[in-house]
Amino acid sequence: MSSISTTAPWPRCSSACATPTRRRQKPYAFAQGPNSGDWSNPANFPVGFSHYPGDFGSSLGGSFPSNIWYYSQADLAAYDSKYANRGPERLYPNDIYKVNEKDGAIYLQANFIGDRWSGNVGVRYVHTKQAVNYTRQSSPAGVQGDGSDPRPSAFFPSGYYWNTNDASYSKALPSANLKFSLTDQVLARVAVSQTLTRPDYSALAGTVSLDDTGHTGSGGNPNLKPLISTNFDADLEWYFAPRGLLSAGVYQMSLQNYVTFSSESRLYKDMPASTAAGHDVYAAYQVNIPSNVDGKVRAWS
Repeated sequence: MSSISTTAPWPRCSSACATPTRRRQKPYAFAQGPNSGDWSNPANFPVGFSHYPGDFGSSLGGSFPSNIWYYSQADLAAYDSKYANRGPERLYPNDIYKVNEKDGAIYLQANFIGDRWSGNVGVRYVHTKQAVNYTRQSSPAGVQGDGSDPRPSAFFPSGYYWNTNDASYSKALPSANLKFSLTDQVLARVAVSQTLTRPDYSALAGTVSLDDTGHTGSGGNPNLKPLISTNFDADLEWYFAPRGLLSAGVYQMSLQNYVTFSSESRLYKDMPASTAAGHDVYAAYQVNIPSNVDGKVRAWS
């Protein structure tokens, strides 16, 4: 004897139902720098300070420093207001970006049950549409390596461009789970599936921070692909007592587009050298960015 049931648990959308949209952005960034005041003179440091309570850290055990002092928020705010510079001239385009992601999914599942066995099979279909915007210093040949569309913007200083990188992908993800009752105390389980993990937003952000002294840099990669894992799992379980279990299992994950870091050479505008020379100077920078690789994980328990 066996029976089959099916489920299709996706929402019935009305006009108020929409594909979820996720966004991470940093619409502006200003680097802090000193103004023309004598900010480094200790005589100009904040005068007022406070102390932590006398028993601060007493519950941690051991010997802990006491009578610890600190500048109050008001003192720091006054010093910051007088000596720190965050004006428009301190705009830091390298950290400006926006990532928009729209995700949708439907799935179908069929459940089976028979004599001393049960299981289910299903498929999940996912679709993702993403748009990544970010600033980038360009080379004479355009932005290097990421295939984006660079567009000049009056908002950014010379040598920076606003870049747009659009992408979409879809994937059907099958799965199957089976359970066998070999005896009243021994169970065997087998599962196979495919899963998808989207890249982290901070990894997708295409901004790259550069060190003009050492010609190095690091940042994100808007061309990252989602991680797809093909999984196999098998377990044998012995319930030898009401609260006793002995089990053994093996599993394997075949990973496609696992995210790691790699280094590559790119051509960017060297800002200090360009200022000194009075014209654009470009140099090769060794940048460390996230990238996709394949891999495998095998283990037993």
